[in-house]
Amino acid sequence: MNNWVGLVRAELAKLRRLVVFRAVAWSLLLGPGVVVLILRLVASDISTVVGSPGEVVLGSVVLLAAFGGIVLVASLLGSEFDQGTARMLLSRGAPRSSLLLAKVVVTLVAVTTVGGVASLAGTGEAMLAGWQPTARQAAEVVGKTLGLVPLASLVYIGIAMLGTILGRSTAAGMLAGLLLFLGDFLLSTLRSRVPFGEWMPVTNLFVLLGETYSSILPVGDAPSPGTAALRLVGVGLGLILGAIWVFERQDVTG
Repeated sequence: MNNWVGLVRAELAKLRRLVVFRAVAWSLLLGPGVVVLILRLVASDISTVVGSPGEVVLGSVVLLAAFGGIVLVASLLGSEFDQGTARMLLSRGAPRSSLLLAKVVVTLVAVTTVGGVASLAGTGEAMLAGWQPTARQAAEVVGKTLGLVPLASLVYIGIAMLGTILGRSTAAGMLAGLLLFLGDFLLSTLRSRVPFGEWMPVTNLFVLLGETYSSILPVGDAPSPGTAALRLVGVGLGLILGAIWVFERQDVTG
């Protein structure tokens, strides 16, 4: 247990040194405000443009956080291959599964923490642009953000890790994550029907984000919120366990 805590602390230290972490944090903090500003240019009261400004803020934060999770975990894990430090860590006896799980935890904590702050800022910006939520509605945006950011990010972190391990580089991990993120997003927003499309992350995430997003999905394709959450957890955990399985069997000495 102490060894794993030490790995988490080491990953946190690495994260703070990453330039991309600051880029991800700023994009998360500024993203909701940019969306609100665009809506504000359309009308003085954004509530007349969208049915639920809170859901717009929530969705912008969650989607940006999922994208940020791809960048961060690919950078954390890819640096081990790019710099050859994976061999050194493993030669010191660090369990491979513990090393990967530490990176997952640090990435989730980072995007969830920054995402929570971004949702607070975005809610405030939406209020300045005309939204008049109750205290409960405002708190709901922040609460849902803290729940949905790790839920949505889990899937993309898993695919980015798998790509990084198979490609043995940061670029491979980012490419794998971005292909799923953008491909999934386009298929869902264009209402394309594909085999096993009901398991795609964005389809299930849109259901959890609220009617503003679930209305984009093809009629009859939206699962219940409980089913959507279970699918995201199942796919995310499956990808992470798959990444661990591949990493356990990979030769990193060559």
